[in-house]
Amino acid sequence: HIAHVDSADINFRVGMSAVRAAHYYPRGDIRSVGQWLATHVRPGEVVITGIPSLEQYYGGFDYFFLDEEDLRYEAYVCQDGKTERWTNHPVLYGERALKPIVASGRRVYASLYPDDEDRLLAVAQSEGWSVSRVRTSGYGQTDVLLIAANAGVMNAPSAE
Repeated sequence: HIAHVDSADINFRVGMSAVRAAHYYPRGDIRSVGQWLATHVRPGEVVITGIPSLEQYYGGFDYFFLDEEDLRYEAYVCQDGKTERWTNHPVLYGERALKPIVASGRRVYASLYPDDEDRLLAVAQSEGWSVSRVRTSGYGQTDVLLIAANAGVMNAPSAE
């Protein structure tokens, strides 16, 4: 493991059993998420993340998302209750805060930890939002979702 720690396979636990991988800190390919967003996001589109390390690779996101069940609130949100401590971005706390952004009709890209993504997908289904996975990582669980209030936004061309 140590001799090849700089390889993608070791770094992202490729081919490792779940039991063995559980002994290591989980990793996702955040750099490629940032590169994908930089290439694909157009002016007027919204990007949210719940992964603070994305800031190092893509500083253009609009909101930091924390699910209402997320235990990181105290550690991540400033005393004003509106600003994420490590990235200085506005906080969307819970799905209710996300609703007006999705309802705006703009494309909303989201890159979240898997647990938050699962809860967001459940809310999206109950709200009737269209959600598609527009980027899937070859390493780890760092994907990008496209969320829209209706399918027309999903199929519309990106703003230039």
